[in-house]
Amino acid sequence: MAPPDVQAEDSWSPHIDIVQIRKDIPRSFPEQPVIATSSHIIESILVEHAKFDPELGYCQGMSCVAAVIASRLTNPAEASMFFRRLVESLRGLWLPGFPLLLAGASAMDTMLRSYMPRLYSQFELLGVTNDMFLPEAWLTLFSRWLPFALLFPAFEFLESEGLAGLISITSVLLCHRQEELVAAEDFPSFFVMLKTLGRPSLPSHSDDILDVASGLWLVRARECLPKWPHHDSMSISDPDSLGSNPGLVRKGSRVILVQSNLELLDNDLNEDTLHDFAIRNSSKQSPGVASPVISRANPQPFQRPLPAAKRTWFFNQCMGCCQSEAAEVEVVTVPECL
Repeated sequence: MAPPDVQAEDSWSPHIDIVQIRKDIPRSFPEQPVIATSSHIIESILVEHAKFDPELGYCQGMSCVAAVIASRLTNPAEASMFFRRLVESLRGLWLPGFPLLLAGASAMDTMLRSYMPRLYSQFELLGVTNDMFLPEAWLTLFSRWLPFALLFPAFEFLESEGLAGLISITSVLLCHRQEELVAAEDFPSFFVMLKTLGRPSLPSHSDDILDVASGLWLVRARECLPKWPHHDSMSISDPDSLGSNPGLVRKGSRVILVQSNLELLDNDLNEDTLHDFAIRNSSKQSPGVASPVISRANPQPFQRPLPAAKRTWFFNQCMGCCQSEAAEVEVVTVPECL
């Protein structure tokens, strides 16, 4: 049973949570000085949108999105309009019940099974599920994965492509780290890599990543999506049709992990903390799966540096590895969803 104060998933009100907004803004990107100087614009963006869409209101994760936009678009009106368009294209990510997150996680599972079968097998072997890492990445629109300089171009892509773009970028990042992930021998190592998927090995420019994400991966993502009308802005009128809850609830503006009653987007997590957390939670693995623990004094050398970033190399790296896998296994036919 969930803790008493998070049992009611819909126990939120459409009022604008100024206190939470002002708490979250400084935590969005504490290492970026530009965020501190733009805090008034960020707050204005979030408050204005909460007034525009009171059903959605403010939800944690949005502060990261608004912060990136305000750092790039210094005109408040322009920044606010871009934020509105972007959030509308992915509105169901933050609605109570997180309907778009559930739909996307299901499609992501199909993507892994169909096009990255070795990685999918590793997920099953270590007892890892999408809800262990996708919510934090998606609710912040990759703010926890991508270098800061890559985020705004990624947002422009997501504004255009919606959920399919979200799945496509995720697939490119997973493919980029696939060999390291498959080589992981225990849950803690695997978990830390998933939580820091795009860092620190990605190139510092976005052309390579978004070029790959806008190609074949985007086509695949569209094929894996549920065939629901207007799924990007879906309501929660029938949440049971979306599958199981990802272990999250919205309590007011906060996103809460049901089992621990802690906020999902806790910034006070470094790699050591993540590793220790993963060890404590390794019981979530499938029954019978061994959980060898790496010594912090002698960590496994899974972090291999990325070679010099070149567009052709990155494209071949991401596309080649998955095309070769697809040639070795029978590609799973994607069932058409209702």
